[in-house]
Amino acid sequence: MAGVRNIVSISAVTAPSTPATASQSLTAIQNTAGLTVTLDAGGRPDKTFFASVGGAATVTVEGSVDGSNWRILSTTVMIGALDIFPDDLTIHRMRGYRHVRAKTATVGVAVTFEISAI
Repeated sequence: MAGVRNIVSISAVTAPSTPATASQSLTAIQNTAGLTVTLDAGGRPDKTFFASVGGAATVTVEGSVDGSNWRILSTTVMIGALDIFPDDLTIHRMRGYRHVRAKTATVGVAVTFEISAI
């Protein structure tokens, strides 16, 4: 469906010692409106992020204390896969936010986002 934004939101309602993960993948054909993946980490301060794209894409990581007001933590143009995105400073910044999301408005490329917290 052209123009439909792909959004995934996972709320972590389990105990903070239990890991929480939000992830989604789109093929280049499926990616007609970009992708946003959001994780409510609850009380889990330690977060990791994995991203993979099938071509050049601008990827933004944001944090929010309330799930409504978002702050940009990092924006990177990437090609391929990064195990931890994109640097230790961004991972450190994610610790202060209950809600973390990754997004790209780039269309026509395969994309995978995964955010985990423990």
